Amino acid sequence: MTLNELQKMLDHFKAEVIAKDLFKEKRINFFSITKMLNLETKHSAFLAWLLSPENEHKLGITVLEKLLCKLYDYDNIEEKVPAGYKKNSDILNLANINGLLKGSVKVSTEVGTNNRKRMDLYINIPETSTIIVIENKIDSGLHDNQLVEYQDYINNTYSNYNHKIFIFLTKLGNVPYNINGDYNSSWCILSYSSIRAVIEEVVSELKKGKDSLGINSAYPNERQDLIKILEDYIDMIDTNILTTEKVAREKCRELLEDQEVRRAFEMLKAYERIPTVEQINEYVREKLGGLRISKSKFHFTMPKIKEYFENKDGSYILAQCRIVCEASNSKDCDSSIVIYIDISDANNANKQLTDTQIDLIKKCGQSEYNKKGELRHDARAHKEYTLVDSSARGKTMDELKSELDLKIAEYNTNYLQPFLAKL
Repeated sequence: MTLNELQKMLDHFKAEVIAKDLFKEKRINFFSITKMLNLETKHSAFLAWLLSPENEHKLGITVLEKLLCKLYDYDNIEEKVPAGYKKNSDILNLANINGLLKGSVKVSTEVGTNNRKRMDLYINIPETSTIIVIENKIDSGLHDNQLVEYQDYINNTYSNYNHKIFIFLTKLGNVPYNINGDYNSSWCILSYSSIRAVIEEVVSELKKGKDSLGINSAYPNERQDLIKILEDYIDMIDTNILTTEKVAREKCRELLEDQEVRRAFEMLKAYERIPTVEQINEYVREKLGGLRISKSKFHFTMPKIKEYFENKDGSYILAQCRIVCEASNSKDCDSSIVIYIDISDANNANKQLTDTQIDLIKKCGQSEYNKKGELRHDARAHKEYTLVDSSARGKTMDELKSELDLKIAEYNTNYLQPFLAKL
């Protein structure tokens, strides 16, 4: 393809995007103003408010009931089905969902377990012996063995309860896996598309003035306020989580039917995805002689680090190198890619630093206490070391290797070797 042909194709692409008016003008949105975006704790707090029948929205158990019904019917996963995969309906095995919601419904967030882990959403219905736990993951991944620990805590604490429902809520309805990589068949899967659908149903019924929702028609202002809040949240999900606004999605579909537009789109997409964090991680790990930790794509350890801790107390790896895409946390090189060493212990139940870790932190000139004067449960052994910045976008790995070699050599000389010498 000549430069002239390429320019013509890109001009056509730009003209079609403009013609379709693809990007709608942003309206005032309460959740955008508060910078809620992808903050999981904030989303969990809002969902808890919505699911609790005691709150001022006056929706009663409507949202919780719809969510459970959606959960029971849900089976739309975006990834390959693992061996032994169970549908939500098989996991729940309930004849009557509505029967679970008779009685007082207590909704809480950040409920702690015996191991100081915190469950995102926790719903207790004592009258029907029902516990519902929702693990909410938007951009972050599972860590430690949290799903199993939540199950163990609930099973031990509420051994007399008949119904224990575990829900793994993610952007796309991802399948839950334990730390060893095994599929966890005790957790139902749910996506933010389903959350959106539930709230959209509620908005639709509110606009129709359905008395079944519990909002008295004599108070139209409260009804309109609630509609505005819920529509803002739907817009927030569309824009910051799903990024699939209905109108924009339809316009994109029309655009991609144009062969010239599709060619330009595929070229731009391929350009942006080079290089990936996975490619850079693997190259750096091999250059530094690092050892991969389990199935993680971004974590590895150095033999001397592993040997240091194993010789001290026989524990699992307590210090690890990580290569991450800073800020966006995505698989693409959207910002600086950094490497750093964490001193932490995924298998340490009490989440406090061991004497071995504290000793190493002191050697690195850091305190084992955080700003609040509390013992840390993890620590960073040094500041991030930037390997690649966004200017690398579009380069192939072959083109990038010479730059990486220089950065890796600097990192090895200026930090890694002095760090390992302290062990």
